[in-house]
Amino acid sequence: MVRAMETKLQNIDYCRQQARENDADRYYMSLFASAAKRPALWALIAFNLEVSKTRAVVSEAMLGEIRLQWWREALDSIAAGTPRAHPVVEALAAELHDFATVRPFMDEVIDTWSDDFGGAQVTLASLESHAHGTGGALNASMLLALNPDADTTQIDVARRAGQAWSLMGTIRGLPHELANPSSDWQDLLAQSSNTAAQEETDKRDQLVSAIQPTVQRLLGSIGDSVESLTQHLSEVRGDAALRFALGLMPLIMLEFRAVRRVGDDLMALDEYLPGNARKLLALMKYHFFG
Repeated sequence: MVRAMETKLQNIDYCRQQARENDADRYYMSLFASAAKRPALWALIAFNLEVSKTRAVVSEAMLGEIRLQWWREALDSIAAGTPRAHPVVEALAAELHDFATVRPFMDEVIDTWSDDFGGAQVTLASLESHAHGTGGALNASMLLALNPDADTTQIDVARRAGQAWSLMGTIRGLPHELANPSSDWQDLLAQSSNTAAQEETDKRDQLVSAIQPTVQRLLGSIGDSVESLTQHLSEVRGDAALRFALGLMPLIMLEFRAVRRVGDDLMALDEYLPGNARKLLALMKYHFFG
């Protein structure tokens, strides 16, 4: 674990750097929030990064659960007023002034990643459930960091935007998943092929073909969310917090169009995805002219 920094500003800067380096899209979003609120957003993004990387840094479910339990207890320490000595924990304690309001959604993020160790079969339902409890819960927590008085309708809208962005991230990561022999997506190949021995290239092509039905259903789900959430964009001009939470929409639509252009050639998806400059431009257009 990372040691806590010496000062509050160092803790905040640590979270800011983690967000900028490892979750650039949400970091760019945070730049359009008020300066006073950005540290809370960076702390939440850094928390999410710590929890979400658990599966990547441990090889066994039990070790993963130990790591996630550390974060559950870290949240308990914040609630008790004695935050653990970790830059993210101390930043959360200092910047989330209504911690009790945000806490349930942070717990949900941890619990959803814990469930991920169960090895659920890749289906549209499992992907939507995972996105609901990860990206959806995180976006809801960011909304509440900006507006602790947000009502259930506002929270639901923020969660659906976060869920759609998380699902978009699933598609964005497919080229890497397809190249990973231990990926859960490999099970779809086993279900669609009885061939025991295959050349690696043939196997990859068959996997791309095998996952297409799930990918198309996933795109349909994202498209439905975009259509539904777009109706709210004109309603949030006077609601700075919800407008911030819906700032994921221009990013979702950029990547959604890129995936549509790539068609079935999923291994080439990285070549079609928008760069940082286009994303920043889309966010500026949304916040200043949308």
